[in-house]
Amino acid sequence: MMYHPPAAGIEKAEWAGEAPRPVQAMTADGLALRGYVFGNSETARDVIVFYPGNADGPEGAAKMASPLAATGAVVLSASYRGYGANPGRPTEAGLYKDGAAFLKLARQIAPSARVWLFGYSLGSAVALKTAENRAVPGVFTLGAFCRITHLTSKVLRAFVPDRFDNCGAAVRARVPIVAFHGTADEIVPLAEGELLRNAAPSFVQLVRLEGAPHRIALDPIAPPVARAMQAISARTASSSPVSENRSPERDSDR
Repeated sequence: MMYHPPAAGIEKAEWAGEAPRPVQAMTADGLALRGYVFGNSETARDVIVFYPGNADGPEGAAKMASPLAATGAVVLSASYRGYGANPGRPTEAGLYKDGAAFLKLARQIAPSARVWLFGYSLGSAVALKTAENRAVPGVFTLGAFCRITHLTSKVLRAFVPDRFDNCGAAVRARVPIVAFHGTADEIVPLAEGELLRNAAPSFVQLVRLEGAPHRIALDPIAPPVARAMQAISARTASSSPVSENRSPERDSDR
């Protein structure tokens, strides 16, 4: 199976620090998805939308995303249809709708903030696809693959209905992408991160995490994410990062 969603009730809403605020994102096809917000969105200058991997529901995603609040940004943790208590069934097209819904929610809760996207593993595909034709200043990924079919055997490849073409999305998005990748990633080999970098070398910066496996705590990621956000913002301060044909309101699903 492509997807491994936790069932409703498996994950517990238990928080080590201050509890995040629960929110709902409404997809274009009418599904209400649970998310969580860390920080005060009313005063936010930056928001990071976190798209989780294949095995996390809303609560698991929020726990993984919480260290990103150390960047100083508000963190909006997303979730997917069919994960946890969310309605629906996960598909590639459906997850892209979910990604667009959480980007739209981020802009609603913090209208004047810059909205950045962060995708972990499968979430990297959602983040990169969401960045296409939408006004975001940059994307961060962790453990991203080039194409999901690279991770399946040749025998099974013909039976995998979803493609999740990150390399193509990186080319089309045309925004700065900082791709973190563990050198000891046992799920998505480092070579996949190199393929992503090579697909769009003008936009993708590959950051190797020495000795890191596929899933890591995001605490050590937060400082370089904060520095990258500052650097990208400084580079784009004198000119709009969005071309005339890329509207921030284009959140419809394609």
